[in-house]
Amino acid sequence: MAMKASESRSWIYSIFDTYIAFPTIDSWEASLSQNKLVLFEDTIDDLPYHCHFDALTIDENLTLDDLNRAFTANFDTGAASISSHGRSYSNTGDQKLFEELFRFYEHFGLDFSSSNNDFWPDALEVELEFMHYLTYLEELAGEDKLGILKAQRDFLVRHIGPLVGGINDLLVGKEIPIYNHLMALLNEFVDAERSYLNEAIGDQISLKQVC
Repeated sequence: MAMKASESRSWIYSIFDTYIAFPTIDSWEASLSQNKLVLFEDTIDDLPYHCHFDALTIDENLTLDDLNRAFTANFDTGAASISSHGRSYSNTGDQKLFEELFRFYEHFGLDFSSSNNDFWPDALEVELEFMHYLTYLEELAGEDKLGILKAQRDFLVRHIGPLVGGINDLLVGKEIPIYNHLMALLNEFVDAERSYLNEAIGDQISLKQVC
């Protein structure tokens, strides 16, 4: 059964959130056994634009241990690790950035007061999950969805776009198992989302206008 565009987009954000988190057997077993990112398969045909999800295969020799080591060495610990937090790619200042993020989250009914600081508000996982939620709200809004679309685009260009672009720039030239290709695909998806939202809203906005 075909998905609506907003549903497909929403699931793509959630799937990226799964793949960029610390790798576990639950999230990676099927992909490693089939040598491709299988979680995307039931959603990409219903996107309102094309991204190269079908081009991303996995080395048949890659194991979960390989992914764990790659993730830990490059994104989790050590002085050379690549930050997955928006503050590392923003000139806004941590306090102002966090205040803006909390305003976004709280405006749409999300409460971080009981999160026990498991994740920072500017963590890529949190921001992807928020976009998953915003695109879900689009379907609930029915015909009165312009405000939700503008909120999606605003969050995309102010937060996820610079964060994903910054990570992707740092990964250029690195050969990290799957993650450099996965982040390049996420960067492509974010660009496609921005173009789609510009068209759906009926005007144009780019990263340069908010940086």
